[in-house]
Amino acid sequence: MLQSGEPIGVALAAVVGFMVTPVIGWRAVLLASSATVLLAYVARRHLPESQLWTAQKEEQLSPGAALRLIWKRAW
Repeated sequence: MLQSGEPIGVALAAVVGFMVTPVIGWRAVLLASSATVLLAYVARRHLPESQLWTAQKEEQLSPGAALRLIWKRAW
């Protein structure tokens, strides 16, 4: 799911770069696009880890065991 949004983001970046860069300059566009780093940092600090990841870390599950656990919880 995460990767499915990538083409949309690339297209939006191209359009914004094409339309906004002549108005405010490439340095301002670069600075504004770097603001997403702040968003990622805040999300990383304040969003909790998933329950599955926490359980896997606590129980030291192997990747195969984690997949079986996901499958079991899905049904």
